[in-house]
Amino acid sequence: MDSRSYKHFDVFRNNDIPMVFADRVPLDLEVNKIMIDNFQAAYNATEHLILQGCKRIAHFSGAAHRNIYKQRKKGYLAALKNHGHGNLVGS
Repeated sequence: MDSRSYKHFDVFRNNDIPMVFADRVPLDLEVNKIMIDNFQAAYNATEHLILQGCKRIAHFSGAAHRNIYKQRKKGYLAALKNHGHGNLVGS
C-alpha cells in the first residue's frame, strides 16, 4: 500500500501477463485500470452531509502521495468551500 516503486510488477509486464488495477491505481504504469472519480465521490458525500445539516465533517485520508487520496481530499475541500464552509478548512 505504501510502495512508491512499481518494479515488483515488472515480472508480470515482461511476461505479458495482464494486470488490472482497481482503487489505488499507479498512474504512471501502462496497465488496465478500473477507477471511479474520487474527487466527485468525495464531493458528493461531503455535500450530502452538508445538506443533511452536518456542521462538523471530518476527513480521514490515506497516504498523501497517493492520487486516490489527493483527489478525495480535493473533493471534500471543494464541497466545503462551495457551501460556504471554506473558513473551516485547514490545509
